[in-house]
This record gives sequence, structure tokens and C-alpha cells, in this order.
Amino acid sequence: MNYFKLSAALMMAASAFNAGAQIKPAGYPQSAVNNYSSIIMQLRPVAMHADENTEKAQYSMDVSNIQEILPFAIGTKTIWLKAGKNSTTATDQPVVEPERLVPLIIGALKEQILRVDSLEHELRLIKSKNPVSKKTEKLSR
Repeated sequence: MNYFKLSAALMMAASAFNAGAQIKPAGYPQSAVNNYSSIIMQLRPVAMHADENTEKAQYSMDVSNIQEILPFAIGTKTIWLKAGKNSTTATDQPVVEPERLVPLIIGALKEQILRVDSLEHELRLIKSKNPVSKKTEKLSR
């Protein structure tokens, strides 16, 4: 996977997020998704090495894994191969289209932010009820 493409897709999605959220394509049913993080946790990134002796790796996503979980995020790429002296042949390979993963990544990020906020609030409540933690907090300042 080309990280430049992924970062460019994330930047474009972030800049167009508010405008894109208001657009509803005709004919497509929409429903709320509440488990973005669990979907993201099922995805398997992979590192591919050109050979066993090199440490450099190309990072990508396991296409078969994403095909099972998020079939809409799979596209095809045509690769041209030499078939002889003056001829070529085309073959289509499945590829992950990272721009289709952006809404899930944003949803998972929002879930994590809400979870962190909830834990911070819970921690403040615990500290406010515990007089020992108040003394410790004053000493640490």
C-alpha cells in the first residue's frame, strides 16, 4: 500500500468531511455503524520483503482479509505483462482502495476519543471521592 496515497486520501477526506457528510447518494440505503473500532481491529496489515536478506519492507493490507470484512473497499488494478517478443497481456488483480477505508478510520477515531473522554471523567470522579489522591495531587504540583 502506498502511504502517500493513504495520507493524501485522509487529508482529502478530512477537508471534505463536513461537506461529504451532507451528501446522500440516491439509491443507496444508509445506516449507522456503531462498532468502527471492532471492524478496524479485524483488519490485518502485512509487511512484504523483497527478499529474506533485506530489512526494507513494503507495507500493505491483506486483500483476502479485507475482501471478507469490507468487500466494498476492494477494487481492481490492471497489470500489463510481457507475453512474448512483441505482445503483452493484461491481468486484473484485486487491490485495497484506501480512500474507502477513511470513513471507518474516522469513526474508529471518534469512538476512541469518546472512550478516552469517558475514562478521564471517571478518573476525575474517583480522585474527587478519594481524599488521599487529593493530597498526593497537591504534593505533585
